[in-house]
Amino acid sequence: MSVCLSVCLSVCLSVLLGGIFSPANAEDPKFFEVQSIPTTAAWKWEQFTIGSDTYLMFGTDQGIADNYHAPSKLYKWNGNSFVEFQSFPEANTWKHFVINNEHYLSAANSDFLKTYKWNGSVFAEFQSVPVSGGFPVHDCEFFTIGTNYYMAVARMSDDLYLYKWGSTGFVFFQTISNEDVWDVEFFTIGSNYYLATAVDASFPLLNHRIYRWDGNQFVEFQAISTGSSIAFKWKHFTIGTDHYLAFYDATDLKIYKWNGTNFLIFQTVPTTYWGMEFYAIGTDSYLIFGNSPSKIYKWNGTNFAEFQYISITPASSSITDWKHFMISNDHYLAMANFTDSSQNVNQNSKIYKWGNSSLTLPNIETNCKTPISIPITLNNLTGVSIASIDITVAFDSSVIKPSTTPATLSGGILSSYGLTPNPNVSGQITLSIYGTGTLSTASGVIAYLNFDVIGASGSTTPLTFTKFNVNSSAASKTDGSVKVTGCNVSGHVGYYPSPTTIHISNAQAKLGTITPVNTDSVGNYTITATSGTNPLSVSKTDELGGVSATDAADISSYVVGLTTFNCYQKIAADVNRDGQIDSTDASLSARYSIKLINCLQYNDLTKSCNSTIDWVFTPNPITSCPTVPVTFTTDRSVTTPPSVTGQDFIGIRLGDVTGNWAQSKIRSRRDRLETRDGASCNLTVTPGSSLKIPVALSQATAVRGINIEAGFDSAVLRADSITTEGGILGCKNYNLVTNTTVSGSISAAISGTANFNGSGDVAYINFTVIGQAQTSTTLNLTKFEVNEVTASGGLVCGASVLSDIDGDKKIGLPEVIYALQCIAGLRDACACNANLEKVIQILRVVTGL
Repeated sequence: MSVCLSVCLSVCLSVLLGGIFSPANAEDPKFFEVQSIPTTAAWKWEQFTIGSDTYLMFGTDQGIADNYHAPSKLYKWNGNSFVEFQSFPEANTWKHFVINNEHYLSAANSDFLKTYKWNGSVFAEFQSVPVSGGFPVHDCEFFTIGTNYYMAVARMSDDLYLYKWGSTGFVFFQTISNEDVWDVEFFTIGSNYYLATAVDASFPLLNHRIYRWDGNQFVEFQAISTGSSIAFKWKHFTIGTDHYLAFYDATDLKIYKWNGTNFLIFQTVPTTYWGMEFYAIGTDSYLIFGNSPSKIYKWNGTNFAEFQYISITPASSSITDWKHFMISNDHYLAMANFTDSSQNVNQNSKIYKWGNSSLTLPNIETNCKTPISIPITLNNLTGVSIASIDITVAFDSSVIKPSTTPATLSGGILSSYGLTPNPNVSGQITLSIYGTGTLSTASGVIAYLNFDVIGASGSTTPLTFTKFNVNSSAASKTDGSVKVTGCNVSGHVGYYPSPTTIHISNAQAKLGTITPVNTDSVGNYTITATSGTNPLSVSKTDELGGVSATDAADISSYVVGLTTFNCYQKIAADVNRDGQIDSTDASLSARYSIKLINCLQYNDLTKSCNSTIDWVFTPNPITSCPTVPVTFTTDRSVTTPPSVTGQDFIGIRLGDVTGNWAQSKIRSRRDRLETRDGASCNLTVTPGSSLKIPVALSQATAVRGINIEAGFDSAVLRADSITTEGGILGCKNYNLVTNTTVSGSISAAISGTANFNGSGDVAYINFTVIGQAQTSTTLNLTKFEVNEVTASGGLVCGASVLSDIDGDKKIGLPEVIYALQCIAGLRDACACNANLEKVIQILRVVTGL
């Protein structure tokens, strides 16, 4: 009783849901709907290809008496579905053909036989041949005999007309008297050519007829009488070496077989009338015919047996045509839905695709030796009721092994089903899944396989279905795989004043012996790790800005107790890493900022670097550091598996006690873009003379540290020194370090603890002119930073001071007299364009103002 109920339930559900059911085998491949196309009075489909493109053309019934008229439409396959491509005047049937590599479409209506030619983009009208009589055309048939091309046109209440292709298109060729022809079918047997016609046999004395080509025209060969009923369609096909003709009328599908002389009745199948198509898939042959439901019959070696039916909504639909075609390796059926029982011609025609239920395993990459859950997905294409699924999956047991719970249905479409797993055979797992209540017809994940990953990084195992039955029949399958890519260790590297918002890019994160990886633009890194416990550290060797005279001043202030530092500043202040903070660190910072030394751990005794450490990194926040040196860790201990996140580090740039390393990069970029007043002087100088160029601060500032750098033509000038004497910082206990060792450049670091607040000349750059007579140079102030901020001000170009005229290494009355002589024009060659303002500037220097 339970078996019968199960079968009945399966059948009834399929019918109620408008699905597809096969009485032979529920999991054999079937056709399932993939597209619905709104159509009006759809009559016949025509399928063809142009190059790699696939097209479907449907004809529309003329409906002269019923007054419904709709255009015929051409659809093009876009890779997923058919989309409308071109519209044509109404015509019941369309035929595509190729002559001399040119593509054509022909259709006949009650007035014309029209032919359209492909122009590379669309079909354009090529020929129109008038047709008399005013009767609708039911069918057209294009065929070839030898080197000649013909078109047969079947018209309701009229004879069969033949046209032959000539130099300008089709011309009338022959009339075949066979009144009220509904369909015409061309076929060959051996070297003979035939035309079969189906007629409305409800008229007295009308028979369906087969005509044979006699070398010049078609002549009657065989008459087939089926009684007083209408026959809508003939279909010729072959199975092996045997030829068959099938046609249907209002009650039966009749199949005739060629006996070597003529066609004799072979099989009769009760059916409703209209659409019919023969097709083959592999070595199997099929016939589809009938209204809703349309039935598919499969050749069993002896005759056609019912295989599948397709339930169509509404059930009263009149299916006038089926067309089989292929796209790539996939089989499709196009159905033309003419009308319903209420004669409503606005119906949906359908496209169906051949297939069966498929089971799929994914391709998975796992980044760590942690448990993984692998879904098995069922694509229930035909909507069959799932009674049972039997699966065996094979795998490499050295890469993965079943977990304690090897499989589960929880979270899938079959969560209410029963499950019995067997993981006890090495390298495989077998599942028995069975319905215990209402059977599902859904698609989705049916089960999860649970594994522990035990393979080494880089190892891979296939996941292979060795058994894949749905309802006791093999489904299609797609195998999968698992690839072990290693564990991930990830984190962020930030700068100490605000490590979550100031990111350090291009730092190198290193785990054990694995090749280091760089942090990205926002300070993040990810390392693909192996299993084990390894040290994790961060280092950096570039982006060495952030150290200035201001840092030297602050370190000096800390040394004498005027300034306090937090833990990170203390680490940064110990620039030579000797475990203490003293004036040596201030000196190293000042000299490093003007490139007098090329490392922070410079040894003045050996004139070399003890080390070249510019950065230190700590994995932990430091909140307490009562003593110096500050004790901090530099690495982490990381154990994988599992993957580890949040392995963050805090970076400290040695020497940068102000914490503005990131801002120094911004200033550097900004200075390259800005043009500051007083950024350059164009000088015309006299050989052997001396110049003193002021560098002025135009905005009052409390000065902690100043960095100055200027560039010039070393063939014209020699930089001798930078001095604060005579300026606003003179005699204010500011320290000055100057670098004149770089050709064409002079730089200075001025630092102090006085924090003198004012504006005016902060320094004077002293030059000796070494160029030839009347040579010139541009003096560029490439850096002028006060307290690590680009200063307002610059070179005082108009106040270039001529110095040491009499060689006494002092600026006094001789220099004043020299300048006044230049103003009065008593000297022909002056070292600068002297004017009264310059004299005043000299006097300011002389008087110490």
